[in-house]
Amino acid sequence: GENPPVVVPTTPEEIVNAAYGLAQGAVLEGTYSLTGVIVSVDELYNAQYGSITVTIVVGDMTDKPIKCYHLKGEGVATLKIGDTITVTGVLKNYYGTIEFDNGCTASDIVPGEGGNTEVEGTVVSVIIADLAAANGWVNATKYTSFTMDEVITVSCTGSDNSGKYYNSGTNWRLYQTESATMTIAAKDGYKIASITITYASEKTGCLVIDGANFASGSTYEADGASSVTFSVSDTNAAEDKGQARITSITVVYVAE
Repeated sequence: GENPPVVVPTTPEEIVNAAYGLAQGAVLEGTYSLTGVIVSVDELYNAQYGSITVTIVVGDMTDKPIKCYHLKGEGVATLKIGDTITVTGVLKNYYGTIEFDNGCTASDIVPGEGGNTEVEGTVVSVIIADLAAANGWVNATKYTSFTMDEVITVSCTGSDNSGKYYNSGTNWRLYQTESATMTIAAKDGYKIASITITYASEKTGCLVIDGANFASGSTYEADGASSVTFSVSDTNAAEDKGQARITSITVVYVAE
C-alpha cells in the first residue's frame, strides 16, 4: 500500500508533541515558531557570540519545556525568567533534551513582571567553559580563584575537591561535604550591585545565600556589598552531599 501522508504539525500543541515524539538525535523536518514564557536562563548572554540559552514553556504544557539553544535576535541580551518570546528555528531531540537548535531566533519579546530595567553599572560575565578554554584549565584540576575582569575576583574554599574544574559538563565544582564557599569580591573603590549564577545541581545540591536556597539562573541583589559569599547545601535534607557545579557567573558592579 501507499505510505500514509506525513502530518505536518500546525498548532503549538501539535508542534510541541511532535518534537517530544522525536527519537534521540532526530530533527523535526522544517522550521517552526513557538511562543512561550521563559522558565529558566540556562546560559547567560554571551556578547562575543550574541546569543543566550533559555528554556520556554508553551501554554500550559509545563511538562514539555523547550530549550532554545544559543538564541539570537534583537533584545535577547536582557531576557529573563517570566518574559514571553516567540522562537523560530529547527526542533531536535538532543540526547533527550527537546530544543530549538543553534541558530534559532527570538522575536516579539514581551517583558514579564517588572519589565526589562536598564542595568546601571558595568556588567561582566564569565562562562566557565570559555574561561577554561582561554586559560588552558586541565580536567579534574583545582583552581581556587580566577578573575572575571580587573575589578571582580571569584574564589572558593573547601578541601580536596572544591574548586576543581571538570571537562564533563565544563563546570567548576563546589561540595557540601567540604563546607565549600564561593566568594565574589570587588576591588577597593567598587561595589557589587547584583550577581547572577547558573549551575548544575548534583545530588540535590544548591547554592545558599543569606540562609536561603539560591536557584540556578537567579539574581542576587547585593546592594553595594564589596564581597558576597555563597555556601553549598542541598534540597534533600537526607542527602547532605550536595554539589553546585558552576557554569556561568554575571556580576554588575559600580564605582563607589
